[in-house]
Amino acid sequence: MYEQGKTNLEELIAELRHKYLTILKQNYWEFFEEGQCTPESVILLVESADKCMDDESLPMKDWDYLKSYLLSDQFLQVLSGISQIPIIGGIFRSYLFSNFLLSYDAIVNFIEAHETTDKMLQAVIESKEFVSKILTESAQNVDESDTYMNSSLHELFPEISKAI
Repeated sequence: MYEQGKTNLEELIAELRHKYLTILKQNYWEFFEEGQCTPESVILLVESADKCMDDESLPMKDWDYLKSYLLSDQFLQVLSGISQIPIIGGIFRSYLFSNFLLSYDAIVNFIEAHETTDKMLQAVIESKEFVSKILTESAQNVDESDTYMNSSLHELFPEISKAI
């Protein structure tokens, strides 16, 4: 009997996770339609939610998927060094700037969409017991993305961060 109750709870959480991810994707598209998100960013963001929907019995790890598309810190530092070389440096500076803009746009919209979705879910579902698990997963992903943005992007490119 306990196993059946556990299975029903897991199914309920998986269904709630599905609803959360569906709302999240809707928010990404709304941001795109409002001109708040670039086409490249919305594709990455929707794909990150789709990846989580592949197996909704697992906790959300959409940040891990999104981060896999961003350049690693080490590679960014190498490109930053190469961008200082005369003649060819301009090409690398342009590539770095484009990558920075994509990363920044995706992360900012990722965080905002999660926060919006959290509020929407809390407004609709009264049972805090079930919602809290999904909100905890969301908060963990948002915290990781915020940490990445503050530590990697802002520290590597403070001059670009100030410009944005």
